Amino acid sequence: MESVANQSENLRRIQRRLIVLRLSVVVVLSILLIRVWYIQIVKGEEYAVLSEQNRVRMVYLKPPRGLIYDRHHNLLANNIPSFNLYVVLSDVDDRQRLREDLSELIGVSVDDVRVAMEKHHTPRLPLKLKEGLTLKEAAAIESSLA
Repeated sequence: MESVANQSENLRRIQRRLIVLRLSVVVVLSILLIRVWYIQIVKGEEYAVLSEQNRVRMVYLKPPRGLIYDRHHNLLANNIPSFNLYVVLSDVDDRQRLREDLSELIGVSVDDVRVAMEKHHTPRLPLKLKEGLTLKEAAAIESSLA
């Protein structure tokens, strides 16, 4: 008879453990669902604004070398700042307005900008529109986008 009593006690113990395990799973899933709700519903607008602000990216590249001098300490090669204009087309809502604004800012015709955009087949990758912008052009572009 003791073996039947031991078996029923073991069965009750296993059932209690399963109940605790199920409750633990429910609690963890509830916490995750509450967190997802908080991020999507409560903070969703804030994160959407942050995402929109993330479209303009300033990428600073360190020059690969320093100043180069000859054996008489005469400067042979100097570092000068260089600015390039890239556009990620998937981030652009109004492409016509962008073409007009950029053609005015960088001195390129609207048709040239349109042709470059049409030739670019990967909208998520940056499209180089102009290389070697002057500091004045780079500042004008940055201030018009801010």
